[in-house]
Amino acid sequence: LDFLCRFSTSVSADLFVLDGSLETSFVGEESFMQALTEKPIVGLSKTSRLFTNDGQDVAGLLIAKRSESWLYHPLWESKDVFETALVKLHPKSKYVFRFDCWKNSDLEKYVGLLAEQSNDPVFLGYPYGLIVADQLARISNEEREFLVMKCKAEAGESWSLIEKSVRSLDAHSVLDAIR
Repeated sequence: LDFLCRFSTSVSADLFVLDGSLETSFVGEESFMQALTEKPIVGLSKTSRLFTNDGQDVAGLLIAKRSESWLYHPLWESKDVFETALVKLHPKSKYVFRFDCWKNSDLEKYVGLLAEQSNDPVFLGYPYGLIVADQLARISNEEREFLVMKCKAEAGESWSLIEKSVRSLDAHSVLDAIR
C-alpha cells in the first residue's frame, strides 16, 4: 500500500487495481487506505469467504444461476469507506470475484474497465494486468530456498526465534512435498 500511495500521486490513471480486498488487516494499513480514498482504486479478490446465513457459498450460488457477465451489488450495508460486490467479468468465465470500491465511486465504469481487460484465454474473466502482475511477483521454489538460506545466514543465532514464526505459515509446504 505504501508503494500504491507513492505511485498514485505521481501517475495519473483511470483506475488502480489492487490484487485483493480493500479491507485492512495489518497494523498501519488503515493510514495508507485513508490516504487512497480519493483515488480511483478498487480491489479484486480471486477468492472470497462470503457465505449466506445458511452456510452456502454466495459466489457459487450466483455463478450457477447466471451465464452472462454481471455485477451483484450491494452485498451488504457497510460502515466501511468501501463497499463490496461480486462480479463475473466475462460471459464464458467460470469464476466470480469479490470486488471492492470506495463508496460513491463509479462502480459500473470500473467494472467495465476491468471487463475490457478480461478476455485472455489463459484465465478468461480475470484482468490481464493482474495475470502479468502475478507472474512477475511469483518466485520459484529454488529462489525461495535461496532466500531462506540467506535469511538464516544473516540472522545467525536469532534464526531459531524467527523459524518458529515461519513454521506457523509453512505447513502447506510439508503437504506439497509429500506429492
